[in-house]
Amino acid sequence: MGGGALAIIIDTLEEDISDIILSDDGTGAGIRIPAMLISKSDGEALINYIIGTQDKETALTAEFLMEVRNDNKVEASLWYSSSDDRSLDFIKNMADYIEPIISSVNFEPKFVTWACPHCDWSSKRTNCVSDGKYCAMQHDANVDIDGKDVVMENLRQHCIY
Repeated sequence: MGGGALAIIIDTLEEDISDIILSDDGTGAGIRIPAMLISKSDGEALINYIIGTQDKETALTAEFLMEVRNDNKVEASLWYSSSDDRSLDFIKNMADYIEPIISSVNFEPKFVTWACPHCDWSSKRTNCVSDGKYCAMQHDANVDIDGKDVVMENLRQHCIY
């Protein structure tokens, strides 16, 4: 590893990123640093600033701002997949910790899926449901489970809660 303390991901498109969620595709379990997505124009400004200060010592500070609600509740989402044993263990173990604060938290578990409408038929058949509208990949390479099965288990889990 390079010893970084923060990952800044720059969008390659000129688009509004305010509703884009930066998420893990299931392969980033070893990443332990905060990450943020910034717009293409902000990224270009940051790169130009860094280039302009090459002969000087430079420090950057990043802020992760959160909206304060009128009811003083915290919005919390947990994105996970039924194919990830570490996520499932975390959810089972967090009950004791979240119960005392649940009246101050709007907690919403969410399952990680993505759309792949332009994927080839074989990939859709293996990893997707609804013709590529909801897709997942198996998390553990040692398990013989297709992404389609992961999506269906996520739906089953969602119905339980």
